[in-house]
Amino acid sequence: MRRNDVIQISCAAYKIFYKKLREKFFEEHFKDERIKDRMDIWDAIDSNSGKPYALKFLVDSMVTDTRYLYRKHMDCNSYESQYSIINVQVFLNGLLYLGIQPVETADKFNKMKIYDKVECLYNSFLELYSKEISDVKNDSDLD
Repeated sequence: MRRNDVIQISCAAYKIFYKKLREKFFEEHFKDERIKDRMDIWDAIDSNSGKPYALKFLVDSMVTDTRYLYRKHMDCNSYESQYSIINVQVFLNGLLYLGIQPVETADKFNKMKIYDKVECLYNSFLELYSKEISDVKNDSDLD
């Protein structure tokens, strides 16, 4: 696998993925602070490492833009596309950060190739958030 490989997911699923990721990220790092623009959380610097917090999602990928996840979210909001293209490693990092659990045993999961890991976790994510994803799809059908 090349580190810049991508996967296509529905914009409705990406919107929920981004919402959950942003909420958890904000709660973990900024619960006592006021951030004027929610986009700024992706640029915020970790005082311990001196690097942006958002880099944790970009580990092992070719992506260097700390606002990558935000920009993908905005793409889903601004285009009429029903799908989003996201870096496979960034998506895997995000799903793991959210604590999405594979249906496979840990040993079997760890031996999987990255696409299989993403597919396994993505299916668990879809099952876990199916109602919210459906609601987003229904809301966009009304537009």
